[in-house]
Amino acid sequence: MADVLHDELEVLVAILEDNIKIHDDNISADINVVLKLDDPLKISYEEDQMLAKSEDVMMVRYLPPIILGVSLPNGYPEESPPEFTIDNSWMTDEQKKLISESLIKVRDDNIGQVILYDWITHIQDKVLNILR
Repeated sequence: MADVLHDELEVLVAILEDNIKIHDDNISADINVVLKLDDPLKISYEEDQMLAKSEDVMMVRYLPPIILGVSLPNGYPEESPPEFTIDNSWMTDEQKKLISESLIKVRDDNIGQVILYDWITHIQDKVLNILR
């Protein structure tokens, strides 16, 4: 069981390189999930809590990463699913909740399996559609 946990983290380090930080306890990590934007994204923003105006719109090609914090409990993956948090500077709490719910569904569809890489690709491929 512990071998599966450490093997999964080692594979993620090899794939993600600088986008993963394993904590000193060797059972938790912060993963910077970089989103895939095939086309520029039109965003609007509010300034000073006022309603967005037409000049408050811009096109972006990159977004700051979503930070997926994970903790792998004893019994992972066969007996216990990982715990996770979602954090970033640009999503609302409601949007973070939607992403969390989608990760729980992915987890529930893969009970007993290693799940971290599936979560990463799910966020990369699906998050913008979930938030629309």
